[in-house]
Amino acid sequence: MARRSRSSGAAVRPTVRGWGFLAVALAFIVASTLIDRREGLYVGFFLLTLVLVSAVLVWMVRPRVQVRRRFAEPAVAVGELATVRVVIEATGSARGLNRWAEQLPAGFGEQGGDLWSAGADARRFGGMVEYRVRAPKRGRYPIGPLWLGYGDPLGLAVALRPAGEVSTLTVTPRVTVLDQPGVLTASGEGGRHQLYVPSNPRADELIAREYRAGDPLRRVHWRQTARRGELMVRQEEQQGDPEACVVLDTTVAPRAASNGLSAGASTSAAEAEFERAVEAAASIALRLLADGFAVTVIETATALEREGDRVAPRVRHYSPGSAPSLLMDLADVRRVIATDDDDVWSGVDGHLRSLGGMLPVFCVLTGTGTASSTRLTAVKGAADPAVAMVAAEQSVSATALRDSLLTNGWRAAHLPAGRPLDDAWRQIAVGGTDREGARR
Repeated sequence: MARRSRSSGAAVRPTVRGWGFLAVALAFIVASTLIDRREGLYVGFFLLTLVLVSAVLVWMVRPRVQVRRRFAEPAVAVGELATVRVVIEATGSARGLNRWAEQLPAGFGEQGGDLWSAGADARRFGGMVEYRVRAPKRGRYPIGPLWLGYGDPLGLAVALRPAGEVSTLTVTPRVTVLDQPGVLTASGEGGRHQLYVPSNPRADELIAREYRAGDPLRRVHWRQTARRGELMVRQEEQQGDPEACVVLDTTVAPRAASNGLSAGASTSAAEAEFERAVEAAASIALRLLADGFAVTVIETATALEREGDRVAPRVRHYSPGSAPSLLMDLADVRRVIATDDDDVWSGVDGHLRSLGGMLPVFCVLTGTGTASSTRLTAVKGAADPAVAMVAAEQSVSATALRDSLLTNGWRAAHLPAGRPLDDAWRQIAVGGTDREGARR
């Protein structure tokens, strides 16, 4: 339904039947005046009075309404159906309540229908309406308020009034299920840090320390006690989760911005390109989390993070099991126009080195971003393996970027529209030669 303002929705207006009564009333009044017949005037004014009285009755109907809106799922992916349940409870003069209509964002269609049943209690109305919508794009969308229609018994007048609050529907990126990441086992398991976590560890994770008052005797490490000549007990030292990093290029290069592309008004092709990049980043990150990796997601730039007058990367950390939080965060990712002074990749390199050691790095790039093989050289020095996906249409610049990355030791793939993400993933996982992308 079209967006309505609260002020315009509260106005009482005639229905189609009401407009018909007004037209007939006006015809009777005009005809009776011309032919000088008083009976016609009575009929005309009677019909006019019916419409006016109906409008007053509708205006006076003010039941107390409570609206509770619930989503069947806290978030849905792009293209999936979201089920919305709206519970309506009205007390007071509820007889005039007859229709509902939900205010939805553009592209969600219209939702509405009848509420009243003839046998319902005129003093109370309670019920639930349920509908489904399909979100066309990633993001957070306002759902509501609910507009309720009030009418008179003759159906001559109607008023729409908002009820309830606005709820937010979160639409996360579409996710492709990727194969087990053989690309990781080829070069290493990522960085590991030692954590002290009491548990039942493997034998090679046991260490011994001196006995302290209160330690149970069943934890005595007899071999170390005999060797050291003092009472020693077992203590567990467990390895932490392996680490990996996913870098999402959220910048728009100055050259692209000068051609009319901006974060707020992008062309449909560039917007689709960035959505493919977000979907690729989400799919890779979820694959890593499912395999037990602690994942660091770095957005190359965000308008919310700044260093002086320059944009700065945003860094978020996710542990295995936090996939829902990752998807909710990626629902809000937006592009930022970079300037010639913004060297966002040096900031990314600094964050990678702060993580310590070499770790798998997956860079998801776009054709309109600021990435180049030269700027990614420092990133390559902190990555093992270094993997890149270029989400862009088949173009000379995108192909050149992929080929340059391959030459400099990256495992790179081209991800144009129409190429399945899992296909590109398999190509780079087996050795870094993007044969399919090269044929396109």
